[in-house]
Amino acid sequence: MIQYCKESEIERHCELLFLNNSIELLPKGIDKGTGIKKYFELNKKKQEDYLIVAIGDGENDKAMFVQADVSVASQRSTKEIRDRGDFIIGKDSIEDILKGISSLRTH
Repeated sequence: MIQYCKESEIERHCELLFLNNSIELLPKGIDKGTGIKKYFELNKKKQEDYLIVAIGDGENDKAMFVQADVSVASQRSTKEIRDRGDFIIGKDSIEDILKGISSLRTH
């Protein structure tokens, strides 16, 4: 069953992120960046012991890029995400992503 509520009610508990063709609702204070932090906390690991590579294409990936050691944006990403990326891959195929990650080993 779908329940409808007022926008003010949603905004009290969630952050609204307006993307090109959708709206993303996230609990306040939760994003992909906090997800990375929480992973290491829950697994009792140190983030600095790992190379974290983030691959993203939209505004909802900004916080993840901040947490990552290396950020990879796709060519079709928003301009802001491309500007934040350490690397930009030409296509969104898995082969291009793997090539981008492999190139990190040579840098």
